[in-house]
Amino acid sequence: QATTELLVLAEVEPASLELATQAKNSVGLPRWAIVVLGQPEVALGVETVSSEDWTVPNLTRTFRSALEHHRIRQDNARMVGDLRTVAHRVAHDLRNPLGAISSTGDILMERLVGHDPSCAPLAKILTDGVADMERIVKRVSFLLHASTTRPTLQQTDMAEVVRVVLERIERRFLEKGVSVTAATSWPEIEGLPLWLQTVWADLLMNALAHATGATQVELGWRAEAHEFRFWVADDGAGVPPERRPLLIRPFHLLHGLHERNGLGLAIAQRLVELQGGRLGYEERSGRGSRFYFTLPTPSPGGIAH
Repeated sequence: QATTELLVLAEVEPASLELATQAKNSVGLPRWAIVVLGQPEVALGVETVSSEDWTVPNLTRTFRSALEHHRIRQDNARMVGDLRTVAHRVAHDLRNPLGAISSTGDILMERLVGHDPSCAPLAKILTDGVADMERIVKRVSFLLHASTTRPTLQQTDMAEVVRVVLERIERRFLEKGVSVTAATSWPEIEGLPLWLQTVWADLLMNALAHATGATQVELGWRAEAHEFRFWVADDGAGVPPERRPLLIRPFHLLHGLHERNGLGLAIAQRLVELQGGRLGYEERSGRGSRFYFTLPTPSPGGIAH
């Protein structure tokens, strides 16, 4: 079993403390449990003891607390590394075999259908299955990468995000005869365009999946205290009350063997939370549903277009 090292510092300079907190052991995990003596709180995750509290009981409690926090830091670092490894290996190592299966399925489709048209459904099952696998691998890998790598939020024009998403999925709505309307002006927010495109696309595809030809879908927003609220609303039948509590299941709860929830809303929820917002569902007055998400108002304020 690996030995945990306890580093006790006194009158430490900020640069030296930063080096200590960033130090890694031989397997890339935080190296030391750190205690600083005689100084007030100096860094997140570092235990401190003021000079007047240098008693045996206080020092004992502080050392034990530092060792426990160090264990938690190591567990967290190991878990983040595991997720990054899974995201990378799933995205890259499965790409080639899935591509080979897809190519083989296409060849089988051509040859079997030409020889015996009755085989077409079997070949289609293969090609559709591979397409589903590729889509799931891409989506799960994307979410794991987003959860373990926190890029800096940037000033983003929501009008451009919505335009890109609508252009990408417009054909699917036209094929089903579902009409889509969107607000004519949108705010600037602090976020990540690719993540926001994924959120809008997931909410729109969720609306499309439950829409009929007469359904109308609306994209809108409004400014509220300290945040913007965005939504995808429809005038369909709505969600039965008994289904609403489990409608949006967090991604970390979708591992159950009998879990039936899809990935779309769970991924959208995680991406929104990573940008400081929240995602939810509310019934519309009269008829229909509204899925919404919020984002904090940028400082000094959003700029509407």
